[in-house]
Amino acid sequence: MIDEVRHTHQQMYLNRYFAKHAPDPEGFTLGLKAKGGNIFGRTSRSAFETFFMGDPIEGVMNLQVVTETAYTNALFVSTTEMAAAQGDMVTPGVFLSIQSDEARHMANGYSTLAAVLSDPDNHQYLQPDFDRGFWRQHNFLDVFLGAARDYGQVNRGASYLERWREWVAEDWVGSFVAKLEPFGLSAPRDLALAEQRVPWMGHSVFMIAVAAWPLMFWRQSSLSDADMEWFEQKYPGWYDHYGWFWEGFREMQEPGSGNPFNLLTELPPICRVCQMPCVLPRLDINDIRIKEHAGRRQAFCSAPCERIFDEDPARYLGFKTFWEIWDGCGLDEFIIKQGLLRADGKTLIGQPHGSDDPKMMWTIDDIRALEYEIKDPLQNPDSTFVL
Repeated sequence: MIDEVRHTHQQMYLNRYFAKHAPDPEGFTLGLKAKGGNIFGRTSRSAFETFFMGDPIEGVMNLQVVTETAYTNALFVSTTEMAAAQGDMVTPGVFLSIQSDEARHMANGYSTLAAVLSDPDNHQYLQPDFDRGFWRQHNFLDVFLGAARDYGQVNRGASYLERWREWVAEDWVGSFVAKLEPFGLSAPRDLALAEQRVPWMGHSVFMIAVAAWPLMFWRQSSLSDADMEWFEQKYPGWYDHYGWFWEGFREMQEPGSGNPFNLLTELPPICRVCQMPCVLPRLDINDIRIKEHAGRRQAFCSAPCERIFDEDPARYLGFKTFWEIWDGCGLDEFIIKQGLLRADGKTLIGQPHGSDDPKMMWTIDDIRALEYEIKDPLQNPDSTFVL
C-alpha cells in the first residue's frame, strides 16, 4: 500500500507535467473527477473494484496474480517504449520506477499462491477465483491498453497485439502459470477465447469512444492514410472492419458537420458485469447476450460475463450502467453537468481533431442543435442490438 501511495504521487506529478506542457491542457484535471460519469471510467472502476471486493484471496487473484503479474509489463514497460519513440522522456522515468515496485507485488502474489496451493482442499475454490479474475481484468485491460498503445502512437512501432503475445501469452502464461499447473492451478478457463478477442477488441471499443467523443474529456484526431496502412499491416483485415468508420470520422470534424453518434446506427447496450459496450470482439461477430432477470433485461458482452453473473447476480445488479444513469438526458445537459466545457463556458473540452483553429472548435450550441438524447438501448424495443 505504501508503494501505491508513492505511485499515486508520481502519477499526479506526471499529470501536472503534461497539463503544464501539453499544447492543449484542457481535460487533464478531469481524469479522476469525471471517472464516475464517464462511460469508460465506470468500466475501469468495475474492473478494479475486484481488488478489494469479495474475499481476500479473490482480491489477490485479481490484483497481484493477474493485473500486476500479467499486465503491468504490458502497461509500464510497453508504454515506456512507446512514449520514448514519441519523444516523451518523462513518462519512462516515472513508469519504470513504478514497475520496480510491481516486481515485488508479483512476488507477493506468488507467495499467496504458494501458500494457498499447499492445501489441496483449496484448489476447488482457487481455480474459479483465478478464472473469474483473469476474465474481469482481460475485459478492461486488453481494451484499454490496446486502444492506448495502438491509437496513441505517431511514430509507430510494435502493435499491442505483438506486446500482448510477448508479455501475457508467452511471459505470464508460459513462464508463470504453466509452472504452477503441477501444483493445482491451471491456465484460465477462458484464455483461448481471450486470445481470439485481443486482436479486435481495442479497436471496437475505441470506435465507440470516438463516435461518442462529446462525452469525453480528451481530444481525438482522425487517422492518416499512413496510420491506416500500419493498422492493416499489423491487423490484417482491419480496414474492412474499421476503415469505413475512420473515413466517416474525417468528414465530421467541423462544427455542425453532423451528429457524431450517427457514425454508428446506434450505440450498444453495456454489459452488466464488465460495463463494456457489447461490441466484442467486433461489431460483425459480437457475442452479445440479452436475458431477463429480476424483471429487467440484462446485457452481457460474452458467455463468460453471463456465467459470472449467474454465479452471483446480486453482486452486479447494484452497479448501474452508464445508459441507466443518463437515460433520457439531453447530450447538452450531460456535458454541462459533467463539467465538460472550457473556461469560456461554451467550448467543449473534447474535440474530434487536434486543430487550434477557433472555427474548428465545437461549442455547446453546436451540440444543442443536434437535439440528441442519451437513451438506454435496453429500453428501446426497436434496438437491433437487443432484438
